[in-house]
Amino acid sequence: MTPFASAYLHLHGAEKVVAGRVACLVLLHNERNILPDFLRFYRDFGDIDFLIVDDRSDDGTAEYLSAQPDVTVFRPNNGSTYAKHKRDWRGEILDHYAHGNWVIVPDADERLIWQRFETRSFQRLRADLEAEGADALYCSMLDMYRDGPLSDQVYRGSDPLEVAFPLYDDPLKDPLSYRFLAAPSRFLRRWPTPTMIMYGGMRDRMFFGAYGRQYPWSRPLLSALPTIRDVQPAGRARVFEAILRLILKRRDTAMPAINLTKIPLLRWRAGMRFYGGAHAVSEHLRLARETGVLLHFPITRGDSGVRYTAERGQHTEGAAHYRAIVERNELNVRTLRYSGSSKYRTSDDLAVFIRDGGIR
Repeated sequence: MTPFASAYLHLHGAEKVVAGRVACLVLLHNERNILPDFLRFYRDFGDIDFLIVDDRSDDGTAEYLSAQPDVTVFRPNNGSTYAKHKRDWRGEILDHYAHGNWVIVPDADERLIWQRFETRSFQRLRADLEAEGADALYCSMLDMYRDGPLSDQVYRGSDPLEVAFPLYDDPLKDPLSYRFLAAPSRFLRRWPTPTMIMYGGMRDRMFFGAYGRQYPWSRPLLSALPTIRDVQPAGRARVFEAILRLILKRRDTAMPAINLTKIPLLRWRAGMRFYGGAHAVSEHLRLARETGVLLHFPITRGDSGVRYTAERGQHTEGAAHYRAIVERNELNVRTLRYSGSSKYRTSDDLAVFIRDGGIR
């Protein structure tokens, strides 16, 4: 293999890539508190090589990664930043190391779950996708949390993340907790996969008031929109998306809804690019009939972690969503749990999200 070369990144330390192993690509900054759990979880998948971009961490992440036998570390060149170049970071690494192969592209705070996860191996999942002729697995992100206010959402490292933060917003208890929206036509011209976007979850409920929760008049309109339980929501979404857009953009909601759609498992083709993160892909991919879930742990360092991310300003729109959470600090006295919360134990609990008949 030719040496890795990039205008944006450089190798830091030894290259630890083994032929025939699945690449797991991650971009991170100051994730030392959850890194051991992240590596534990994905190492259990089998033959995995970790390709990690350490974006100038100063919390011990760099030293920890350098000591790992299966982690190849990259660092940004001077002048290259996550906000401006994350698309290039992911694309160049995968073009070089993974063309034609299956790759996993989670964030450090995401855990990939699929049908019969506990008994059906990652190798079996890939074999089933290949037998179907699928190029990728569509996943819904589920914000995970524990009972308590924002300040209590701190990971101590004693349990796996899915045990420490077991709660999620359940559409079987709260039908308005998630909604699908058809991606705009102008967006699909450049980012054609997937065609549907899911919104909702804990962060929208707690911090952004999306879906007209404070406006009873909007609930009949929202009840007509496609829900997570619709197998093929595209047709209805096209009919009602204008209504949802109006509600999401109402004047007292400054933040756009958070995109909970991702394509974290796919067969990579050189030249493809993600839309920022793995929310959308620049080529038409055949999605598997089944769908998966990314257990997402967005708050693991309490309110101080949210404040740090907001001040750093490297996430979407200058970390606008995190700044909005900081500004809503009065919610720190309220528990994140509500009547629509459910506890995750096994993949069976997520059957409403993990299903056959995927979203095209």
